[in-house]
Amino acid sequence: MVFNNTIEYLDLMDRLNQTKTPDDVVRNLTRFKISIYESDLEKKYGEPLEVIGYYILFASLFCIIAMGFDLVHGIRSKKLWFPVKYFPLNAVTLAGITVAMKLPVDLSGSMPGVVDQVAKVGSIAFMCPIMANFLPSLATMNSNELLTNVIALGVLVITLVVNICIQISTGVVGNIPNNK
Repeated sequence: MVFNNTIEYLDLMDRLNQTKTPDDVVRNLTRFKISIYESDLEKKYGEPLEVIGYYILFASLFCIIAMGFDLVHGIRSKKLWFPVKYFPLNAVTLAGITVAMKLPVDLSGSMPGVVDQVAKVGSIAFMCPIMANFLPSLATMNSNELLTNVIALGVLVITLVVNICIQISTGVVGNIPNNK
């Protein structure tokens, strides 16, 4: 697959070959075509990142809004604990959490920038209020529901912790470059 910059560069190289350009200049410029092609590939494969970001954003907003509704519901009912009505531990909310936890679980992206590191660590910190919000919903479940949901949540948490440990040990998370 050849992209725009690569095609333009190859056309330029053909024109240089047709003129009386010294061979060593053409040879040196020919070495850049692989770099330009790789740059085009990076641009092409970087396009879906914005869509993935919005996907994570909306899943996180879903979780935050549902937890906010539970908070308002608890305050209105004058309970010392917040009853879980809108964000209980079930398959739907676990799917939303899985999407919202995409950044810390993603092992393929190095994310070397400070903003990227903060986003990854912030996603991990987001798991704490989610877990705290689920605790009251465990009391309202029967044995079968409780077992199934706790196992599903355990798989998610174990996966998250193992992936973070892998990222810390490989240096993906934690090695923030000093930009002075």
